[in-house]
Amino acid sequence: MVRPISMALQMARIAVDDGIHTVACTPHIYPGMYENDAEGIHAAVVALQAELDRHEIRLKLFVGADVHLDLDLVGGIRAGRVPTIAGSRYLLLEPPHHVAPPRFEESVFQLLVAGYVPDHHPSRAAELDRGSLRRLQTAGERSCMTCAPQAGAQANRQPRLCPGRVDRRLSVSYL
Repeated sequence: MVRPISMALQMARIAVDDGIHTVACTPHIYPGMYENDAEGIHAAVVALQAELDRHEIRLKLFVGADVHLDLDLVGGIRAGRVPTIAGSRYLLLEPPHHVAPPRFEESVFQLLVAGYVPDHHPSRAAELDRGSLRRLQTAGERSCMTCAPQAGAQANRQPRLCPGRVDRRLSVSYL
């Protein structure tokens, strides 16, 4: 869904007013559903950055993506079809929401061996067992948990740690 530029400008102003000066733009890449790629995301980010600059909104944008598992994810990154966060070795990885993906652990290890650091939402993959998450995190994978569902309607826009969810520095939580 394409939103009007006025909405993007309003959101950017709110971010700057809240003290945010850098944003990674991370649309989903989900083969067969969200057919985004690095080239299209980059073009959209450049166009939005030009609008921000034209309206004197001091917010720096970077390219990224929320990437769903794919058979050749490492190859897609290396070929430049799948972006990492700001061209770094960090990658937002989106596992399926309701089932444990086949060979998820193996897929994450392949990313790690290739030099990438995936960051995923374990709260979105309810079927991933705790042992699997620990093995991945010990190997260098990062996990973040979106706490808004646990915080309820009283949650505000201020980032904070979600109580009881940070486990031995292995999971980072935010709202």
